[in-house]
Amino acid sequence: MRRILFYDLQEGSLCVYDIGKNGNAYRVERTHNVEGALHLKGENSYGPEIPIGETTEIYVSLPLKFLNFRMLELPFPDRSRIEAVIPFELDSLILGGAASVVSTICTIRESGNKYRVLVAYIAKETLRALLRALKINAISPKCITSVEYACASAALSSEDDIAKFLLDPSLPGPEERIKSALREIDLSSLNLGKGEFSYAGDTDRIMKSLKRTALLAATFAVVLLSFLLFSIITARKDVALLKDEIRKTYAELFPRDTRVTSEIYQARAHLKELKDKEKDYVGIYPHRFLLDLSAVRSKALTLSEMTMDREWIVLKGECPSLSDVQQLKAALEKMSPEVRISDTKSVSQDRTSFALMLKERKI
Repeated sequence: MRRILFYDLQEGSLCVYDIGKNGNAYRVERTHNVEGALHLKGENSYGPEIPIGETTEIYVSLPLKFLNFRMLELPFPDRSRIEAVIPFELDSLILGGAASVVSTICTIRESGNKYRVLVAYIAKETLRALLRALKINAISPKCITSVEYACASAALSSEDDIAKFLLDPSLPGPEERIKSALREIDLSSLNLGKGEFSYAGDTDRIMKSLKRTALLAATFAVVLLSFLLFSIITARKDVALLKDEIRKTYAELFPRDTRVTSEIYQARAHLKELKDKEKDYVGIYPHRFLLDLSAVRSKALTLSEMTMDREWIVLKGECPSLSDVQQLKAALEKMSPEVRISDTKSVSQDRTSFALMLKERKI
């Protein structure tokens, strides 16, 4: 629900209307009265201690005695052009010049081919002192108007009636002031909150929100950078451990490689070399042949070399005599379809070297 505080400053007191809005209707929920003369030096605060939230809108009504009025006659009705011309028109009419006051347009009425403009103004020093006193209670008005003038402008139709009222004003009663205050929320008859006195509450809230957002963004960035830094450090440690593990595994697989520059690259080179030689190894079963060969027992027989390929197995060794070679050949024929003695040579008086060739047994 929209909440509005309307500070109605009067000659001898202050009345604060706590206004709520449901739908399109405004309703005064509470009224706070403060007795005592108004002080504009800033030492005293105005009004009761009413909690003001960030969404609270504040309106301030000035009594007529704070305001001055001038009737100007201009040849055009355009409000923006009138606003631009008013300072020059008032400059010669006001002691201290137009720079010493803040002014606003009240009414524009057509009179023949010209337009009569009622201008309200207040001395900047007076308004500045008033706002300084209000600021003690964190009161930053969205609109600075006058309930007393609004009552007159609503009841009086002619310029002469308004002029007579301004010369000898009759102040409205409490009920009229409340009705006028409710009308002023949407249809301000005048607003002196201009220039340096303009409402900055929304801007301040936006700036606070931006600062809060920037602080949250900075905090998030710090947390994110910390997480990234921690992740990088952890990743580097993991990479170092992994490299050390790869180096140890490579050294176990290829102990003859003493100069290692890149374990992965050199391991790939070894794998490529093995793949190129795959055709030479596929289909060869050395374990099975060695198991079969272990059944041939002879104390005099010594095997020194064995070579295998897809077709042939070559055995080299020494035995006491040629007859022992023949016995070995006969034993090997039981496990191979073809056995040949390819070479024999006497190396000493009781030792003969030999070379046997036998075909690999097919599974």
